[in-house]
Amino acid sequence: MMISVTFTASQNGIIRHKNTIPWENFNELRCDEFTRASCSRLLVLGRHSFEALKIKLECDLLVLSTTKTTSEGSIHFAASLAEAMEIGRAGGYQEMVISGGRQLLIEAMLLADVIYKSTILVEPMGNVYAPTIPTNFQLIWVRNYKGNPSHSYQTYTLDPYTKSKLSSTGLLKL
Repeated sequence: MMISVTFTASQNGIIRHKNTIPWENFNELRCDEFTRASCSRLLVLGRHSFEALKIKLECDLLVLSTTKTTSEGSIHFAASLAEAMEIGRAGGYQEMVISGGRQLLIEAMLLADVIYKSTILVEPMGNVYAPTIPTNFQLIWVRNYKGNPSHSYQTYTLDPYTKSKLSSTGLLKL
């Protein structure tokens, strides 16, 4: 199973401010790239990131939580990333997409094959910074979007030769 990480940060590296997303860019969340990167695969979110979402995701969703263990409709829970990976493998998923919070991103980047990053071109105040993308990852795809605020998508992989496997939206073809 391929492991992907996806996250959004401001251009000054902020991902949260007091458990909220410190900007509003609904176009970035509703865009085709975010939907394809997340909802055609098993999406794993930390509990705070799940609670901060301002849109409803219709996909296979696994939330990491040490306090909840019972499924609620289409939302399932796992106590750890290791348990989430077991669930993904048992479910036959080709790819698991893991998104924040910060600690989950750090842990997931150590296991990841690909990183999908969205950068919002604002510089808000915040108290949680995105982790640094490991130096063994290479930037292989970028697309910029004008808007209010503008944003950019980037795809990083461990293997530069995977560029030939990219779709026109920067996602690896499964």
